[in-house]
Amino acid sequence: HRGWAVRIGGDRHPEFVPPPWIDPGQQPRRNTYHRLIDALGSHGPPLGSGETAWPPRPDPPTDPPDHVRAA
Repeated sequence: HRGWAVRIGGDRHPEFVPPPWIDPGQQPRRNTYHRLIDALGSHGPPLGSGETAWPPRPDPPTDPPDHVRAA
């Protein structure tokens, strides 16, 4: 990790800048995992939006099923 710099790019993903002895031009490098996530897009509503990705569960029945007997 010696000599590397980390910065946040314009798209708010981290960029890793190598030291000059590795890359004299010090071109930022990206983890391709983040590019894959961007390409796939969102899988649900944004966090904190109050929306859920799943429909709400129905309320449980108030009466026991027929096969359950009172003790």
